[in-house]
Amino acid sequence: RFHAFFISPPQHSLPAHKDKQGCQKLHNRVGVKLQITDSMKKHALLAFVIMMTISAISAQNYFSDIAPTGQLLYFRTIGWNNAAVTVNDEYPYSETLTGNNLTIPSVVYYNGNPYNVIIIDHDAFSDCTDLTSVSIPSSITNIGNEVFSGCSNLAYVNIGSGVTNIGNYAFEGCVGLTSISIPASVESIGDGAFAYCSGLTSINIMPNVLYIGEHAFYGCSGLISINVFDGNTVYDSRNNCNAIIESSTNKLVVGCRNTIIPSSVSSIGESAFAWCYDLTSVVIPDSVTFIGPMAFYNCNNLVSIN
Repeated sequence: RFHAFFISPPQHSLPAHKDKQGCQKLHNRVGVKLQITDSMKKHALLAFVIMMTISAISAQNYFSDIAPTGQLLYFRTIGWNNAAVTVNDEYPYSETLTGNNLTIPSVVYYNGNPYNVIIIDHDAFSDCTDLTSVSIPSSITNIGNEVFSGCSNLAYVNIGSGVTNIGNYAFEGCVGLTSISIPASVESIGDGAFAYCSGLTSINIMPNVLYIGEHAFYGCSGLISINVFDGNTVYDSRNNCNAIIESSTNKLVVGCRNTIIPSSVSSIGESAFAWCYDLTSVVIPDSVTFIGPMAFYNCNNLVSIN
């Protein structure tokens, strides 16, 4: 049901009419003798070896292995010794994954050879509503788009210290999450990465985060604490304002019910306070010259704006 395969390089051969007699005729007509030297043979052999190496590296083999928590997982090879957790469309994890706790392995084996697991492919565990706990090893560098989207009962996630990218909508709709520890290794948080995580109460953005996508925390109505650590060159939470501010533009991009907008802020970004149900009042300083669309969308209890 699930087979490994190898993509072979294309085979080429000379046309049939390029025989010895044809070469001799060419020699007779132009007076040039065709000669294959040792150097030419070496270069041809080298070119063949390079072609075969490239083909071997680019080929992908698909296989399965058992997670430390007992689940059957599917993988694809990447190059010589790396692998990605992937999806078998015929048997999606949302229908076949057993148990509530999942530990993704850091190393798996194919044909007796070890492969380091470095990626979780997009959409891998989406809508696995039975999952309550996930542990991601430090070997993982990339959490793909929508990997845990719709895992509504997911309450605990341990993200390993090697992750640099959290994909678009990776944890969208994980309403059971109350906290998330984003490791210092993370550089990019994708669009809608934690959208509609309504149970999330706090966010800590580490110094290495260089990109936060649009609507990354959209619909996180339970947020009460937002902090960007000192040393971040792109974002800040100046004056303990409980918000994420884009430093170069002074634009407030993410706020919560406890945000105090600093007087140095020049604009409020699109959907910055959207779905802040418990926001009852807000003071907008004179420095603000622009308020983006839907900045206070669905703030149903907002009764005072100054």
